[in-house]
Amino acid sequence: MRLDPTKRYDMPVVFGPSTAPDITTMARVQSVSVPFVTDRAAMAELLPPFLEVAEVPVVTVVHTMNRGVDYMGGRGYNIVRVAFAAAFHGEVDTLVAPYAPVMWESDAAPIILGRERGGYAKIFGRIPDLQEREQGCSFECYEYNARLLKAEVADWTPMVGEQLAALRQRASEAVTLGWKYIPGIDAEPDANYPTRQVMHYDYDRAWTGNATVSFDTPDADEAPYSAHIVAALRRLPILRYEPATMVQGSMKLPRNDVRRLL
Repeated sequence: MRLDPTKRYDMPVVFGPSTAPDITTMARVQSVSVPFVTDRAAMAELLPPFLEVAEVPVVTVVHTMNRGVDYMGGRGYNIVRVAFAAAFHGEVDTLVAPYAPVMWESDAAPIILGRERGGYAKIFGRIPDLQEREQGCSFECYEYNARLLKAEVADWTPMVGEQLAALRQRASEAVTLGWKYIPGIDAEPDANYPTRQVMHYDYDRAWTGNATVSFDTPDADEAPYSAHIVAALRRLPILRYEPATMVQGSMKLPRNDVRRLL
């Protein structure tokens, strides 16, 4: 076969150009974020060499339920990601945005697309839906039957008026940082550079609350892919919690806007 240089391809390549749309639409998104301030040096240990800790070293543990995903035939999947407040200062680009050292996802399709195209550190996890209750919620993430983390949120208060408007404005163009690292057959990696992606959220409802998060202690037999990850995350001290948030709305993800940072 001959590759069309004007088309985008995903593996397996021989069957033709990618069937994933340039702009993915997710009809319904519900996301809960639990942020805490940690030690700057501890966070720096888990950042790529081209990123720095942002002014305030905030770690945010996020549970997201994506539903009505176009390239999945309207199906959905769940995410739990850990995001660091990071900064990039390059020769051309300068920006402050979240960088996720790990993202667990419950379906292979978004894992493959996000890793290969955007350079996002996605691995498989068993992620139950958000467990909601009156004035609060909880979420968990597992590898096989081993729990990796748990978060609890209470005292939800609706965001209204200018507070909700400001959140909607910030979320209308949400930038995230990635690290496209693809190992090579020999010692040299096939790809090794920072990336930037933009997501456009349209939230119609939001809440704030009080939250806690804890990382579990599975061993390498119980969680062979994630035990060392949660062990490293446990070393991030929780100095204080910031207000938790829950949002509901929709999202557009322009894959054709993912680019290398310079």
